[in-house]
Amino acid sequence: MKPKTTAIDGKLVEIITDKEYAEKYKFYSDNPGILASTALEVEIDDKKYALPFRGKTSDAPGIIPDGAIYFVNLPENEKANYDEDNLEIVDYNDSKTIVDFLQRNEQIRKMESNILTDIDNIFCPQIGPDDSPEIKAFKEAIASKKCDINKYAPRFGDNYCNDRRILKGNSITMNKLVSMSKKLDIEVELILRNANNGEVPNPMDKEISVILTGEDVNND
Repeated sequence: MKPKTTAIDGKLVEIITDKEYAEKYKFYSDNPGILASTALEVEIDDKKYALPFRGKTSDAPGIIPDGAIYFVNLPENEKANYDEDNLEIVDYNDSKTIVDFLQRNEQIRKMESNILTDIDNIFCPQIGPDDSPEIKAFKEAIASKKCDINKYAPRFGDNYCNDRRILKGNSITMNKLVSMSKKLDIEVELILRNANNGEVPNPMDKEISVILTGEDVNND
């Protein structure tokens, strides 16, 4: 059974039940980062609320895990923000045909798109004089998006802080450039051609290009 998905506090979360949490406690304890994009379904006064899992020091409404048990920090004036009746919830378990399944996928895609385009703070990485050509181009691409990079954090998972720290440096590996670009919806293309306008010994007889962030290869 696939968990229900919704958007809470500006990010996509999967809604699980108390029973599912108990059954998968070991899985969640071994993968604590997953709880950052998970909410627990809690019933209060005959109404169902989706409460996100929070860190132990958080005072926001939500679920505070503590080993195999958890504590519930009930919303007071913000109940409507977590009331399942007010949330757009995508439930794959309602899919009876492949068309239903694809429609659920499209719903989630639109929900994520709305989150990513709801800008709180535009992120503009600083370009330094010692930046390598690769990271300079990458920083320019991110700045050109005029996006709030924090909105993309769920795509990066537990590596988000480390990956974002790379943007403060002056170099980046090809593997990291490709992996981060995929998460930021940036296409990376590598082109190999003759140097010096072809005035070289043993010139290539064609230009070779490849999309590093996908499967398409163009050798024409």
